[in-house]
Amino acid sequence: MDVLIAAAVEEKRVLFAEHGYKALPGADDLVRRLRGRAGLAIVSGSSCVEVRETIAGIGLTDCFQCLLGAEDYQRGKPHPEPYQTAMRLLDVAPHACIVIEDAEPGILAGKAAEAKVIAVRRANFLGYDQSAADVIVDTLEQVTDSLLDELWGK
Repeated sequence: MDVLIAAAVEEKRVLFAEHGYKALPGADDLVRRLRGRAGLAIVSGSSCVEVRETIAGIGLTDCFQCLLGAEDYQRGKPHPEPYQTAMRLLDVAPHACIVIEDAEPGILAGKAAEAKVIAVRRANFLGYDQSAADVIVDTLEQVTDSLLDELWGK
């Protein structure tokens, strides 16, 4: 399995070297707005190396307190463990967390971890069912401060 992961990581490195990293529309602005308001984590099913390289590639490493990849937890999404791990590392209660996801397994994991979940249609390249999310937006640009305040119960 480690050989397969290493080969996939290397292939992605080649592609990114040729084409560069591109964040979803609104991602940079949202992350930079949120870093002053809340602790931020990436919770990914990708390898830790891929997570670190991608976040560095879009220039947002300094915005996150925690970057979790598949090696950082035993049970992947839709199990709540990945999000529960991030909550523990950030020292934050589930009701104070907002998960932003595109995929059904991540949405289900966030809900199972008792967080509020925002689903983003624009990132849903595989056509996942996003109906379990608390809110569905078309793009990250629609994740406004007022929407976040509403979900946080402010």
